[in-house]
Amino acid sequence: MSQKEGVTLYMTLLAAFKTLLYRYTGQTDIVVGTVTAGRNQPEIQQLIGCFVNTLVLRTDLKDNPTFQHLLERVREVTLGAFAYQDLPFEKLVEVLQPERNLGQNPLFQVAFVLQPPMSGVDSMLNWSQ
Repeated sequence: MSQKEGVTLYMTLLAAFKTLLYRYTGQTDIVVGTVTAGRNQPEIQQLIGCFVNTLVLRTDLKDNPTFQHLLERVREVTLGAFAYQDLPFEKLVEVLQPERNLGQNPLFQVAFVLQPPMSGVDSMLNWSQ
């Protein structure tokens, strides 16, 4: 289905996740956070350290769109967000100045991350052996 619709597996699963949130909450304005590796510049790809950045993916589910139409919306939102993935999340919050509550994220309450399977047997968990 992803290939037929011209989207990635990530986008298809994100659309399914947003559909689930829509069905559970009844809200049509679904905002989900995700993370990027932050290593899209060649000069930092070999550096050691955490370069993770947070993105906000907001999708309108008004009028109960078909899944194909929702995939189009999710594709547009995702590509738009990843086009600006170098903008620090903290800067976005500073510019938008949302109402703050120290007990929760200022822009979203749920996150979606698709992590590829790791090669080897628990290679990252057995680092100390």
